[in-house]
Amino acid sequence: MEKINKHKKRLQFIVNPFSGISKKGRLTKQIEKYLDHSQFDYEIKYTEAAGHATEIAKKAVAKNMDMVVAVGGDGSVNEVAAALIDSEVTLGIIPAGSGNGFARHIGISLNTCQAIQQLSKGKKLRIDSCKMNDRPFVNLAGLGLDGMVSYKLKKSKFRGFLAYGKLVTQESFKFTPQTYQINIDGKMLEEECLCLEIVNAPMFGYNFEIAPHAKFNDGILEVIVVKKMPPWKMPQLAWHSYRKTINESGLTKCFSGKKIEIKIKEDTPVHIDGEGMIVNEDLTFTINPLSLTILIP
Repeated sequence: MEKINKHKKRLQFIVNPFSGISKKGRLTKQIEKYLDHSQFDYEIKYTEAAGHATEIAKKAVAKNMDMVVAVGGDGSVNEVAAALIDSEVTLGIIPAGSGNGFARHIGISLNTCQAIQQLSKGKKLRIDSCKMNDRPFVNLAGLGLDGMVSYKLKKSKFRGFLAYGKLVTQESFKFTPQTYQINIDGKMLEEECLCLEIVNAPMFGYNFEIAPHAKFNDGILEVIVVKKMPPWKMPQLAWHSYRKTINESGLTKCFSGKKIEIKIKEDTPVHIDGEGMIVNEDLTFTINPLSLTILIP
């Protein structure tokens, strides 16, 4: 679908029809009804496979679109953002995933109709982007237990909070914490970690925050070590994460820096912006200050 008028701002909606637990079939009608057509012309394209959103977004940048709107979860936001870094094209978001951590953090409504309306009233904000080796991310990355949960959730046919909670519970009894050698701006650490988080923006999803103090426009990465703990302490960790008091829990250590290097000795579960994978190579995390423009309410 395409509607073009050179006097209006041009939007590219990129829709992941498979993300999360909501159906996207009504999206076209919702955009017709709730988008401010006096401000915007638009195109809607649907992704067909992993990585397709990045390809579509790159073409939108080449066409000088004003905004590219990711309709999906954190993984969709990641794919679209990857093409917009170091450009002048704005990233918009319609949350349609399960956790929607980044969208929740910046205050975008989880109601699709309201989120569409927010596109007309929002303001631009320049933020930092990050890389894990050569893979971009905007929210956070993690090694350890949450990496394993993300990896297994990706392979599961189930989505949503209950599926996520079930996997966290199961894996907390099985997962063996790993010891990492961590170089933070030249300072060497060795930490035994249940999870090791590299944080740009603070929220996992479902309003759980791993680093409430993190700011995504300060040119700094937060490094959060979640200490080894027995499974019965996991609800305590979750409670503090939900209450945004995890720094006061005694269950984590906090560091910060601009370049984080981690030695990997064995197959390690990792996620970036919630997308799980297994890696067996050393990881370098870097930050690209004020390199991405997003739309916030």
